[in-house]
Amino acid sequence: MKIANTSAVILAGGKSSRMGRDKGRLKIGDTTFSNKLLSDFSDCFENVYLSVAVDSNLSGTNIIKDEKYGLGPLSGLLAAIKGTVGDNVFICATDMPFADPQIAQKLVEMLGDFDACVVRRTDGKVETAFGVFSKRILPKLNLELDNGKRSIMGLLDRINTRYVDESELGEISDKSFLNVNTPEDYEKLF
Repeated sequence: MKIANTSAVILAGGKSSRMGRDKGRLKIGDTTFSNKLLSDFSDCFENVYLSVAVDSNLSGTNIIKDEKYGLGPLSGLLAAIKGTVGDNVFICATDMPFADPQIAQKLVEMLGDFDACVVRRTDGKVETAFGVFSKRILPKLNLELDNGKRSIMGLLDRINTRYVDESELGEISDKSFLNVNTPEDYEKLF
């Protein structure tokens, strides 16, 4: 059964400065990172969107554009909250081509009354661009942006966040949280 009250959004509006080219259009097999994630997450979520930069030439019913340029990942989260259906939004960065929709589904189930639910890795790192957010955070998100903040981690510190330890998720693939940020990271995939 697909998740109905939470939309999934693939964040593909970043500058890709370390990669030197659009990470969402990187090829993996016979598709792109973004298209692979859209397809994978469509297996678990009724509504799946692609969030792109304000100046993107992409358009369509499942495309959400940032409202402003250069505001970082919070801008993508803002667009996701305002441009989707349901009470919650799950976000996944496009540079995580092996992200597991089953883990996303677990996080949605664990959200409960929290404002956000994200994974804390065994090394202590928090996966800020792979988590579920209640849309009721919109006023606090706007306040962060109005105060010049750009970090999802900063927002997580200011809302009622559930941090799920990686060990709580059961057995997961080593690649589930793999971020491909540089040409060297991309070359290691093959």
